[in-house]
Amino acid sequence: MSEENNKKLAEAYEKARSTSIIYTHIAHALARGYTDLYYVNMETGEYIEFHTDDESGVLNEARRGVHFFEGVRKEAELGVHQEDLEAFLESMN
Repeated sequence: MSEENNKKLAEAYEKARSTSIIYTHIAHALARGYTDLYYVNMETGEYIEFHTDDESGVLNEARRGVHFFEGVRKEAELGVHQEDLEAFLESMN
């Protein structure tokens, strides 16, 4: 790999790293007051669940997965009151 290619690769890495840090700060700001936050790729259904620590208020990655909407349906059937289930699932459509 040439020196020029190495330089371009290093610049691209630093730009991506900087952008990632910015998005992390934005996510922390938006998550204030929330206990759980989800990033869902609408095309693939892949997701990342973030949880805010009760004591420190820090947003941490809790888990990653696939098939977000299938998982939501299963969890909703267990945790959402039966009278609210249909409306909740419709909101996830």
